[in-house]
Amino acid sequence: MQRLYYLRCVIPQARNWLLVAGLMSVVTSVSATEGDTVRPFVTANMGYDSNLFRFASDAEAQAFAGESKIPSISYQSYGAGVDVDWKQGRQQVKARVSGNKTFYSKYSDLLDYAGREINGDWKWQLGNRWSGNLSASQNRTQSAYNDTTNGVIASNVRTDNRRTFQLDYWLHTDWRARAKLSNSISNYSAISQKVRDNSTTNATVGLYRLGQSVESVGVEVSKAEGTYDTHSVSDYSEQGVRLIGTWNFSGKTGFSGHMGYVQRERPSSVVRNFSGPEWNLRVTWTPTGKSQVEAALFRDLRSNDVVGSGHEVADGIKATVALLVAPKTRLITQASHDDIGYKGDSRSDKLTNLSISASYEAWRGGDISAGWQHSSRSSTDTTAEFDSNSLFVSANLRF
Repeated sequence: MQRLYYLRCVIPQARNWLLVAGLMSVVTSVSATEGDTVRPFVTANMGYDSNLFRFASDAEAQAFAGESKIPSISYQSYGAGVDVDWKQGRQQVKARVSGNKTFYSKYSDLLDYAGREINGDWKWQLGNRWSGNLSASQNRTQSAYNDTTNGVIASNVRTDNRRTFQLDYWLHTDWRARAKLSNSISNYSAISQKVRDNSTTNATVGLYRLGQSVESVGVEVSKAEGTYDTHSVSDYSEQGVRLIGTWNFSGKTGFSGHMGYVQRERPSSVVRNFSGPEWNLRVTWTPTGKSQVEAALFRDLRSNDVVGSGHEVADGIKATVALLVAPKTRLITQASHDDIGYKGDSRSDKLTNLSISASYEAWRGGDISAGWQHSSRSSTDTTAEFDSNSLFVSANLRF
């Protein structure tokens, strides 16, 4: 199946720069300070992508979009919202309510959409032994363009709802037990993609020991159930056990991550089952107070939309370098590479991403960011290959 990904990015256009400048001139007179209980904010973004739909070739662009060559697309996105951070004694409540509107230079009747983010988190503590979290969120954004029915591309807005309850109990000064229950529900707007509407429930219990140089080490056991509203053959159950830890090797170097074993079963399709190890191992090095390097080695079990598969196993590496090049200017570079295998399907991919971005605190409570990203995928399925470059510029202000 052709996988056409939506990816936000930005390009400077004359009229867009004027819009951002006008917005900044209105809001820069308003100051903000950390610790405020209620903090409104506004955002403005501009983007450009040389291959937004992730076409493999000009011929594919002609077949699915009626374009003689792969089209490049730019966009504008504007948003506003409010953050809440309220603390009373041992209780703390954080929340965000925001909305945004995105406009595209092409296919506006298909791509333009209104997004939103609503979330709340209550961190609570009762006495000296009991604590936990209660959270809920909803996020609405443009999703992957997988609908190629009748040779056309269709808009596919995804709405994710998530609820989580976490309970911690201190058995001893150095020992903590945890129980966590979460539920996530995803819905898609495209009629042909309603088959992907799903609900996942995950329960985890863990025991951890806290220390000094070895800040924490523990074991977790998890159980997950995934159900699909109209496509029960994709239903699955998953069990896993995981060893996690954080080690402060020195004042400049730290290690963290987890290693575990996962077993995923689909009652309707034995060939799509998975049983094997998974891990995410990270090292962080801070050579100076103005620089940080982080590297990660991972194996992830991920859900996907490939017909006959339903999930993928990705082995990869990722590196990030962050530099504070000036008191108000930060530079970040990232590189990642994933080798992806599709369970139940012979397809395999290699996905590479390179990016560089910079942010500047132009005024109190706000900043301007800009960056470039290159993405490419090679695959045994030649229709899934792509190559793209993107640019972005964004401005935001917190009152």
